[in-house]
Amino acid sequence: YAPALRKLRQVAKVHIFVQPTISRVVNRLKYICKKEGFKTSSIALSALADYTECDIRSCLNTLQFLNKKREALNISGFDSQVIGRKDMSKSILDVWKQVLQKKKLKRAEMADCNMSGDKDIGSLFSLISNR
Repeated sequence: YAPALRKLRQVAKVHIFVQPTISRVVNRLKYICKKEGFKTSSIALSALADYTECDIRSCLNTLQFLNKKREALNISGFDSQVIGRKDMSKSILDVWKQVLQKKKLKRAEMADCNMSGDKDIGSLFSLISNR
């Protein structure tokens, strides 16, 4: 509903998506695993769906990752593994601060390099001109 999109809203069809239930995600994941030849249990898929808050993309990425590594989906390792979860420990503001801070540090490093480079060139020029 942003003003810039007002014209688009007149011709676009709005779709409202509701979060799927765990059982619906598990059924779809079982179907996909069967088609891909990836053996896993309904209990493990249910735990994965619950762990990812029914984020089908996270589930699929996790299953693809495990399949590539030829590992099984292991329920006991969910808490210790970094699978099926997005990094939600930082807010968008924290990320922007970190990005901008790195740019600031790079600029400072570049300035230091340029200054030390100028000194090196100056001393080299002095050495050559004294000969």
